[in-house]
Amino acid sequence: MELGPGFVPGFFFAQNLSAGKKMATKSQCVAIASRVLRVPHARQVFATDRLRLAGHLPSAQGAIVDLGPREVALIIIAGLLGEAASDPRHVVRFATMRDTAGTFNEALAALLTMPNQMIRLHLDAAGSAMIVTDAGTRHFGQPDDDAVSRLTIVDGDTFRRLAADINNAPRLRAGRPPRE
Repeated sequence: MELGPGFVPGFFFAQNLSAGKKMATKSQCVAIASRVLRVPHARQVFATDRLRLAGHLPSAQGAIVDLGPREVALIIIAGLLGEAASDPRHVVRFATMRDTAGTFNEALAALLTMPNQMIRLHLDAAGSAMIVTDAGTRHFGQPDDDAVSRLTIVDGDTFRRLAADINNAPRLRAGRPPRE
């Protein structure tokens, strides 16, 4: 999946993520993210559909496609951005912000596979900055001091519940259910 120009996987979790742990389907991730993060479901569906139409999420009509951690992280970022997620370029801009070890999308995807490492996530949608507190504190983007902050905070317990629900989502099966 290409996240746009300048997206280069670059920290030590990148090999594990590309190895391909599949999580849940897009519709399951949208439902779980909207429930756990308390985002209106219609807004989460709209933002996810915009990402799909822009080519950042897989699109397979009728086929069941499990998402990898990077795609799930994009859905979570879209939910956390709220109304700003209506433009998929804005979501991708947040996802590709870098710190010294990698991009925000990579960090969030890695934390989805190891949610016990997450302590807190601060996301400022207006000021274009994120702070992830795990074993160390990582800053992504530069906060704009003149911007009015629209801060979203996700604590570790909420993130662990989100990751557990996504990782333990029941596997869907194509076709009709078996006859009994």
